[in-house]
Amino acid sequence: MNRHNSESARPNIELRIERVVLDGLPVRSHDRAAVGDAVEAELRRLLTQSGWDAGAASVALPSLRADGIQWSAADGAHQLGARIAQAVFGTLTGSVVGPT
Repeated sequence: MNRHNSESARPNIELRIERVVLDGLPVRSHDRAAVGDAVEAELRRLLTQSGWDAGAASVALPSLRADGIQWSAADGAHQLGARIAQAVFGTLTGSVVGPT
């Protein structure tokens, strides 16, 4: 009997995000790293969950604009990062992703 290892069934996704620009958002300097970490984690989760084929869909972009992010300062850095990742994912895939 041949069993699939759940780890081997996951796509191999490599993310490199050099910079996240947060124009007009009141993010404190000590929250910036948390926002970046949350963007990476949520984007990786969304790409993995969607079955994104990294080999067939390699993407290198000098910039990507992700509009329409709904967020308030009370939501915190992690929630902002997740919303940014959802907007980026939507731009990359043409999908609409709601808040998690």
